[in-house]
Amino acid sequence: MTTLERPSERGRGESRSEAKAASAAADRPRAGGLSPARERLATAALADGRVSVAGVAALCGLSRSYFIRAFQATTGLTPHRWARERRLQRARDLVAGTSEPIAAIAASCGFADQSHFTRAFRARWGESPASYRRRSAEPPPAASEGEQRRCA
Repeated sequence: MTTLERPSERGRGESRSEAKAASAAADRPRAGGLSPARERLATAALADGRVSVAGVAALCGLSRSYFIRAFQATTGLTPHRWARERRLQRARDLVAGTSEPIAAIAASCGFADQSHFTRAFRARWGESPASYRRRSAEPPPAASEGEQRRCA
């Protein structure tokens, strides 16, 4: 082992110089994508939900059209779809984890109304929020007597 290859500084058999090059490559934007710093800025602004795509593009110092293409190259989703997926996931967690009315969850997650939320939820997961809530609230099936003995 050379002085450049100490086990504590290597990952998967890489030398220090290979690890350093891989780290530097991770900080560079993907071809046509956003840099990691711009990606963090964009996702934080989109998650806030109060800034338009054009506003996020301006924050990143890019034109709206270039920002949309670069964001999609980086995340695999357009900014609008990324924000919608995030809102739907947050709403799904609230539906399963709280007894708050579905209409209130829809409003708190940025959907126009309960109907809009239900259509988006059903399109994404194939069931309504109410049926998802009922299903997630059901206790898991009881183990058979033989399975209970094996677990004990």
